[in-house]
Amino acid sequence: MGLLELPAELLYEIIAWVTAWSNGTAKSLHNLYHLGLAHPFIWNVVERPLYAFNTKYCGGSALVWAAVHGQETTARKSLAAGASPNTSDCLLQSALVHAAKNGHLNVVDLLLDHDADLHLSDESAQGPLYFAVTMGHNDIVDLMLEKRPLFDLDKVDYTGCTYLFHATLQGRTEIVELLLSKGADPRIRDFKGSYIGGAAAQNGHVDTLKCILDYDTSALESLNVADHTPLALAAKNGHLDVVDLLLAYGANVNARNLTGRTPLALATLARHVDIAKRLVQAGADVNLADNSNNAPLFHAVGSGLEELATLYIGLGCEIPPEKRSWLIFHVSKTGYMTSLRMLLDMGEPMVFEHALYAAVKYKQDDLIDRLLESGCPVEPPPPVETRPRTNARLEYFRSSTPLWLAVQQGNVRLVQRLLDRGANPNVFIRWTEYCTRGRGIGVLLNLAIIKGDDTITKALIDHGADVEESDYDRVSPLHRIIQKGRLDLVEYIFQRFSTLPEEETGIDRRRPVGRYVQELWQCLIGRNDFTMIKLLLDCGYLNPRYELYIREWQMRFPWQGIDPATYASRKGRPEMSNFLRNYMENNTNSTA
Repeated sequence: MGLLELPAELLYEIIAWVTAWSNGTAKSLHNLYHLGLAHPFIWNVVERPLYAFNTKYCGGSALVWAAVHGQETTARKSLAAGASPNTSDCLLQSALVHAAKNGHLNVVDLLLDHDADLHLSDESAQGPLYFAVTMGHNDIVDLMLEKRPLFDLDKVDYTGCTYLFHATLQGRTEIVELLLSKGADPRIRDFKGSYIGGAAAQNGHVDTLKCILDYDTSALESLNVADHTPLALAAKNGHLDVVDLLLAYGANVNARNLTGRTPLALATLARHVDIAKRLVQAGADVNLADNSNNAPLFHAVGSGLEELATLYIGLGCEIPPEKRSWLIFHVSKTGYMTSLRMLLDMGEPMVFEHALYAAVKYKQDDLIDRLLESGCPVEPPPPVETRPRTNARLEYFRSSTPLWLAVQQGNVRLVQRLLDRGANPNVFIRWTEYCTRGRGIGVLLNLAIIKGDDTITKALIDHGADVEESDYDRVSPLHRIIQKGRLDLVEYIFQRFSTLPEEETGIDRRRPVGRYVQELWQCLIGRNDFTMIKLLLDCGYLNPRYELYIREWQMRFPWQGIDPATYASRKGRPEMSNFLRNYMENNTNSTA
């Protein structure tokens, strides 16, 4: 006898026996489902027990699934099988929440007809109406309020926001109008003290704000915890259309916040030029200062807004003399050269070295001339802590100087002008910020040598640059010149210092020692540079009897001290070796 020939009553008994024996396991549910797929007749028999099984053992998950996917038929069958209309998932979101969130109007209507609880919410106190409002499902919101006319519209979630507040934040104008018509209170604030008029103005929802103002004009002067009016929030966030709307409704254009700033000052600080000009046209007072005695002109100059600064000055606004010095420092650091010119035109008596640094950095030749003629210091004061060194006459800086920038730019004329005005050529810069060709450059003269500008190099030497000051990589300018094979510069250095006393030459007559001189000998011998070696020997800078410690792998004691002549012989430089031996014989007075 086939399965299809069995009476329906017997099939029901088989299904009841399977569900009772399985005790609600997922496998039995799976088996029932696939049994029903065998034939439509069997499905008609299995379908109702299947929904009942889901309701009893699976918590009515079929209803939640139907609400998510908008399957009204499945939802009806699940409800008919005894599923609760308030069935929720693991996140405590009910079937009504899922239907409202996904915009399934027919499922929402069905659940409401089966007495689904509209107050049921998740852990964030956000229920079905919240999701309908935030997702912009106007028809669902209208349906919920129609079927639950006594629902509390002023209920708040975990942020303290009402349904009206959320609709305002999202710019849902139709929903805002609907909620207001149903009696929602527009005066309720969130836990941060924000109000719906400010939320609409801050986010640029001009239509929503107009709807709120038409309902309650008192929102025009509402204040948040920082005493910001809607006009101040709109000006601060750059919403020109909202500003025009609020001005048309008669908003106070000179209202102050807790810090004393007006909407004009906030727009200037936020660099909203069009809004600031619109506020001035509406009668905003450009001379109103905040609690720190800073007027809008102060913020315009500090932000480099030439157009607004010119407008405020034309209306009679001025910067107090005690504020100008700080502004010069600020605009010099930020690079607002137009603002720097304005401040200098105001007749500021104090001119900081930061102004000259900024003018050199941004290559403003007219400002450089103007500052130098006014007696501006050519370099910042020395730092409290300097790099330790035995020669105390050198000054070190932890930040760049105008002279350093001029050398970096290769500006010969400016370098000469700064040196003539007393700029210190012995500048030591932090190497982590100033690297050239992968080297850690910290000495100004080294930077000029690497850039290859002989005119600047000679100018620095003429003004007392120390040719023996080592860099972070322990290479002095003289060592670097010798390595480059620049015989002309080496001769220039020794000729330049030949007429000076030994303690003022900047050259260590005791000769270099250690790794420095060993690398120098190895470089010159490897290059077979007779002319450079003879010049350095004649000047007494190198000693032909200096011992070089070379690694010898075949010896028991791997480090051996040998003179340069022996080293040249081992390196296959017989001519250089003979030259050095003859030089030692002819100059018996050389010291080790």
